[in-house]
Amino acid sequence: MVEEIINKDYTDAYQDYVVTDKSRPILSPDRSLGSVIKLLTPSPTRYKEAYNEWLRTIPHYVKGLVFIVKRFYKQMGQRLAQVFYGRYNRRSPRK
Repeated sequence: MVEEIINKDYTDAYQDYVVTDKSRPILSPDRSLGSVIKLLTPSPTRYKEAYNEWLRTIPHYVKGLVFIVKRFYKQMGQRLAQVFYGRYNRRSPRK
């Protein structure tokens, strides 16, 4: 689920009147950690209702993992993905 959230296209999440760069990926250097926290927090004035409903289905611990990945991605880059997914996959291979 973390990977799904990181790779999601958020361009359609915003209300039409919201002025922002709607195409910035979560791991973009142009998006701050604060911006990611805001992006993953429901807001009826900022985001469309369908997006807010989707946000409410995400467990808090998953959001926390996304924030950790964002925080350390700048320093570790692709190594973070290798550590995060590599170790996990060695213990629990996907079927």
